[in-house]
Amino acid sequence: MSGQLQAQAAGVRERAKAEGRRVEQVLTTKGVSFGRIAAGPDGTLDYGAVEGVDPDLTIRPFGWKGHQATLRDMAEESLHIHQGLLSKRIQLAVRDGTLDPGPYGKGPWYDVDEDGVSLEIDAGMLTTVVAYLAQLEAPVIRPPRDPGLLDAWAAGRSRFDEIGCSGCHVPTLELDDPKLDARQPAEADQAAFIIDVAKDGDGPKIEPKYGGYVTSYLVHLFSDLKRHDMGDALATPAPQGTIPARVFLTRPLWGLAETAPYLHDGRAPTVHDAIVLHGGEATKARDAYLALDEPGRASVRIFLTSLSREPKLFVP
Repeated sequence: MSGQLQAQAAGVRERAKAEGRRVEQVLTTKGVSFGRIAAGPDGTLDYGAVEGVDPDLTIRPFGWKGHQATLRDMAEESLHIHQGLLSKRIQLAVRDGTLDPGPYGKGPWYDVDEDGVSLEIDAGMLTTVVAYLAQLEAPVIRPPRDPGLLDAWAAGRSRFDEIGCSGCHVPTLELDDPKLDARQPAEADQAAFIIDVAKDGDGPKIEPKYGGYVTSYLVHLFSDLKRHDMGDALATPAPQGTIPARVFLTRPLWGLAETAPYLHDGRAPTVHDAIVLHGGEATKARDAYLALDEPGRASVRIFLTSLSREPKLFVP
């Protein structure tokens, strides 16, 4: 998605320079609109009408506010925040002066957090974490087995679209290339560590679009991977970097049934509570949900709680 957006921006720049006039174009990838971009005759880009993504047009699908672009970056951040472990990359960046040591500690570069341990997470360790995460099973949609609930589930799936939820919680995005190099950055003198997220690791996996050997894949993510203003009720106490307090990434809904409590701070004990707290750009869809009668609202919730995971048998 990032590559497609950046290619569109480059195309606008070249057109504007070639035609000697201002050129505007809609930014869109995989059916998701990210506003408009413009370029002047000198090739200068105007990002003023770009929506839901940073000016570098890089999709950042990780974190509640969409602040990390790669699984590796998210794993590295999580190891620091939740387990107090610093990667070698962070230490070397502090040493070289390319990273502010403030968030990590006040010690020397080789032990910034002053815990007496110099080498905590090297590049290979981080690569194995990325490889493990990339091979986890994909969430699934599990319609209820109770025949009395099946019709309500089907109605809820239709209402999810009708009331506007799927405008942001896009049910399916198409993945062209399922192969991920778990290294980052890739080094020419080292063998690639390729994970095929459509085949490797635990099942179930993402769904092939076609039956042939060459195919794209359908990822039932229920997100547009775009940031949206969610209103004052959900605002965080402060911005996260340049991302405003009211702005969040559209939360992927796959696996929703296994993730209560809901929302970024767990304030919503039920799916209904989470929907009611939507505001900002989601106000219209929220109000459409509340305008349904109770059986109608219940059908939406029944559908949402079918976004689950395949049961697994564990033998003690």
